[in-house]
Amino acid sequence: MDYASQIQLAIDYIEDNLGLEPTLADISAQAGFSMFHFSRLFHLVMGETVTAYVRERRLAHCAEELLSTDDRTLDIATRWGFASQATFSRAFKRTYGLTPATYRRGRTPLFIEKPRLSLGDIEHLNKGVETEPCIEDIPAFTVIGMRFVWNVSDGYRVSEWWEKFAPRIPEIQGADSCTLIGVCEYTPSDCFTVERPLQYIAGVPVPPGTPVPDGMVSKEIATSKYAVFRHTGGVETLLESCRFILGTWLPTSEYEAFPADNFEIYDPESLRGETEAGVVSVYLPVE
Repeated sequence: MDYASQIQLAIDYIEDNLGLEPTLADISAQAGFSMFHFSRLFHLVMGETVTAYVRERRLAHCAEELLSTDDRTLDIATRWGFASQATFSRAFKRTYGLTPATYRRGRTPLFIEKPRLSLGDIEHLNKGVETEPCIEDIPAFTVIGMRFVWNVSDGYRVSEWWEKFAPRIPEIQGADSCTLIGVCEYTPSDCFTVERPLQYIAGVPVPPGTPVPDGMVSKEIATSKYAVFRHTGGVETLLESCRFILGTWLPTSEYEAFPADNFEIYDPESLRGETEAGVVSVYLPVE
């Protein structure tokens, strides 16, 4: 059965009724399943419960209206199904890491706001990224590579960056050229917007104290606990997986993001443009 298409029918119904109180029975009926079967299927494919999805989409609408209107926070909250301003504020801060008032003062959207999902998004969640990670303790290590500045609006141009860095790997003494590591340097959540400059290092692991060639940087990755996700496919779809990890898995997990760099380890095939053959391991520091 085409589960993705069935889930899309349910999501379309949810979106048309977000300001109301769509029941699990009504949502399940749109997909043609019993409540029990649909709840299990939705969680398996989407990595979250139906209730969590509805809450996060309501929060996304609230976040949009906080920036696009002058309506009172209470009016926005109740319009999208929150019982009180206090309930809304707690849910908003738990999901986005800052209060609605702070968000409104910033006047810029956040990367992790949950968008309305398309059929392609659902198929990616079904096949492109693990919805449950492994939790691993990783000791500190050092990376040498080239630093690139980007933002979400411009796009995650990983293949382009690695094309510039890869020919220079032989210049690095003692480099493990078989392990390709992309380091996404830490940015506080209350500063994270689609326009904010972000820093990415395309690098390889090296012994401590390795000389740094001209035009490169050395970065020590601190000891930490990591949630490790397996992304299947090219780097062109990696941002969709990162959006799921930060916007869906993290707020509903028992963990919180630890303020440290996250990194990715690439299968070389994943860096060759759009491909279904490559694998990327995404390491998110948690506590």
